[in-house]
Amino acid sequence: MRALARALAPHKVTTILIYHAGKGNEDERASTASRGSTAITAAASRVIQLAWLNEKDKTDQRIALTTQGRAAKPVGLVIEQQEACRFIKVGDLEEIAKDEARQKAEHNLTDRQGSALAEVRAAWDECRHEMEASWLVERLSVQYSGKDSTRKARENLEQLHRKELFIKRTIGANGARRNLYRPWKTALGEAKLRPPVSPKDPPQSPDYPNPVNHGLSETKLSLFSPELSSADSSGS
Repeated sequence: MRALARALAPHKVTTILIYHAGKGNEDERASTASRGSTAITAAASRVIQLAWLNEKDKTDQRIALTTQGRAAKPVGLVIEQQEACRFIKVGDLEEIAKDEARQKAEHNLTDRQGSALAEVRAAWDECRHEMEASWLVERLSVQYSGKDSTRKARENLEQLHRKELFIKRTIGANGARRNLYRPWKTALGEAKLRPPVSPKDPPQSPDYPNPVNHGLSETKLSLFSPELSSADSSGS
């Protein structure tokens, strides 16, 4: 390989060597997955590894393409062959791996976690509102009951956040801090902030006594003058 590279160097020719991975090394990085001596990969300036994305799923034809090399940034892509000598890019390997991990995590959720996930998605789809623990307790009063209901709701929201099913942000400070959650891959610019407390109905005007309702007739009422008041007092 080195002799061939020296012979072709004056002609500015790139040499491509197709080499197979060692048995049982498919899951390793490109520089160590090759069969035989590692001097083969050391002689190359760039190593491109092709492997099935899902080795156990024979119906999945997507291919994971990863690269390693000197003075070059590693690349991770997912490609798929459409026809002979024609491949398309499906996406970035890291993002697709995270999406599949999220799908697997969602499949293994508990009943209460699944209900919380559905409520957060419903609140976002309905009015672009982010979820918080106290509001989740209101929406799922059957699942979250008792004195620790808010704490349980907060724990479930945090668990789903760690599984990367939610995006979390914190607003406010000190005692007014609020943790808000929205579904994964949703834009913050679309969020509509929900008031922390639902506005109460305005207070009703006080009822003034109606003379008719209290057994008095409006026609019998008269204004009292100071003289009349003092005369009545002296007469009595």
